[in-house]
Amino acid sequence: MKNINKIEFYSRLEPAKMCSNCVYYKCSKGSSYCTLSGFELENGMYYCTEWKIYRLSRMLITENNKIFLTDYDNLEIKMEPLIKSVYFLFLKHPEGILKDSFDYKKELEYQYKHMYIQIEWKQKSIDNIVDPTHISMATQLSYIKTIFCKFLGNTIAQNYYILGKRAGRYTIPLNRELITWQ
Repeated sequence: MKNINKIEFYSRLEPAKMCSNCVYYKCSKGSSYCTLSGFELENGMYYCTEWKIYRLSRMLITENNKIFLTDYDNLEIKMEPLIKSVYFLFLKHPEGILKDSFDYKKELEYQYKHMYIQIEWKQKSIDNIVDPTHISMATQLSYIKTIFCKFLGNTIAQNYYILGKRAGRYTIPLNRELITWQ
């Protein structure tokens, strides 16, 4: 067991990684130190083992394309427009998508072009994503994974980011019943 100062402990936790009940239980009012017996260190952050294993959050996608995890205190998942367009494409296709497929180019163009009117339309960005010889799609998938892992840790995040095998279909494993589109 490792003891750390309470201020250091709180500075390492993000709201999505730990519930308030666990904080209260592990850090009693009179104590200036916390004993981390019910926590795991992952990517330099402490996670409550009881909280992170059991529950996936519902996802709300608003009409202005914001992503919220409602059961994690309405945690907003922020992404750049192109990354979010790729993420939405995969969310809308639970059957999965072949990463090197041109079949979804028009749909991706539509999402990127019309969802983000304030941003200059860049055809080259879409062309790079659907080009199997370009690394843009792999880069977008990596960004998405990093964003979710940053907030949720890998154990839960792997339900929210895009998974797949080379030359196979890529999909987001999250049960679509947990997703609400406004």
